[in-house]
Amino acid sequence: MNQAYNTILTLKGVSLLDNAMSKGLQLKITQMAVGDGNGNITTPDATQTELVHEVRRAAIDKLFVDNENPCQIIAEQVIPETDGGWFIHEIGLFDDKDNLIAVGNYPATYKPNCLEDSSRTQMIRMVIIVDNTEAIELKNETIEVFAARQYIEPRADATQTTATQKYVNDTITAKITAHEKSTNHPDATTSAKGFVQLNSAINSKL
Repeated sequence: MNQAYNTILTLKGVSLLDNAMSKGLQLKITQMAVGDGNGNITTPDATQTELVHEVRRAAIDKLFVDNENPCQIIAEQVIPETDGGWFIHEIGLFDDKDNLIAVGNYPATYKPNCLEDSSRTQMIRMVIIVDNTEAIELKNETIEVFAARQYIEPRADATQTTATQKYVNDTITAKITAHEKSTNHPDATTSAKGFVQLNSAINSKL
């Protein structure tokens, strides 16, 4: 039987979202944690208030709206090569008051550290899908959720490192476009600046 990987809102997360909806407050999701599940891939449980065995928690590194699906907000965390020496079996999202909002399991991935021969940077990604993107603001590297019911799913790829291929491609395209704009000037005239072509021939009459 194949292992199913998914992320669910915790009961606390649902309660906080409902409270935000009724009072017009904002829920700030600010941190992501990973755990080794005490050596086992876990089964997400809505009653959880913490990971089975958390090994690292840090601020979310990047939050953005998926260009291909405007209903998706993507949260990413980069684990540097200096951190590691453990397996990743579980993941979780926390708010600014350390409440576990969502919890998920993760394909068994060993994260080495810089003291090991195979040290690498590892990126963990979680996707929040909402019915109404106007209910969410991206502010100061945090997600602020305006009480929209949602579900969250993990995007697990053990081979994924610091940047996704799409992110790299978009960055390269932007750089090329900027370079073209910086060099795409008209030819020079007697009254305007621009590019000129020189002739190196010794008998040139130009």
